[in-house]
Amino acid sequence: MTSTICDSSAVDQYLLELSNREIERTRRLKIENTRRETPLQILRIIGIGFAIALVLWALGSAFKNANSFHKISEILGSSQNNYQEHYSSSKNIRETTDQGSSLDQLIDVDALLNSISVEILPEPGTGIFDDPVLPSITEEYPEGIDEHEIVRNYVIFDDVEFDGQVITSVMTGRNYPDADSEVDHSWCYVTNNTSSSGSVKLNLIGIKNGERTDYLIDEAEAIRFGASLEEIKSAKKQCTI
Repeated sequence: MTSTICDSSAVDQYLLELSNREIERTRRLKIENTRRETPLQILRIIGIGFAIALVLWALGSAFKNANSFHKISEILGSSQNNYQEHYSSSKNIRETTDQGSSLDQLIDVDALLNSISVEILPEPGTGIFDDPVLPSITEEYPEGIDEHEIVRNYVIFDDVEFDGQVITSVMTGRNYPDADSEVDHSWCYVTNNTSSSGSVKLNLIGIKNGERTDYLIDEAEAIRFGASLEEIKSAKKQCTI
């Protein structure tokens, strides 16, 4: 009897390669599935966190509302002394209530109203308001100064908004010697409130006694003011004189 020995190493190697190939394919499929499911997992975690936060907020609001209530005190009597005494007691009780006391009091509104005196003014047409007598108002001047020596003038300013890097408004002033006179002096100017040395004023136009003066603005003046020459010229066009 003879036995034949066969070399199956090649078959074993082939089967091992097939097994490794299936393992690698399975691993690749798991990676792809995980990559597709990751956004859904993140959204689910966010949704759960939002739901938990909403529940905690609702519980906190309910707890806060449960611990908040008003304290009402009952005051009996109509005298001013009793009112002050009960008001002090009510204030103390209200402060105690804010600290967690559960006592309830009632306020007697009628007693409070009766304890307060209210002055009732007469209605017009009853004779009291007919021909009212008004106190005379006299203007006193310092000693040595006559009323006719005092000079009053009136100045009106127009503020025009300007959208510039430095200049934000254009101011125009008009001076009136009195309330019924015409303008005798007007001027237009801009200010730079962003300067490190403080507010800087730049006159653009002036009119006095009918004579108009357009102030010359050059590059050096613009640098001193702190704005570009083009911005100053654009702002000058907004002057209302």
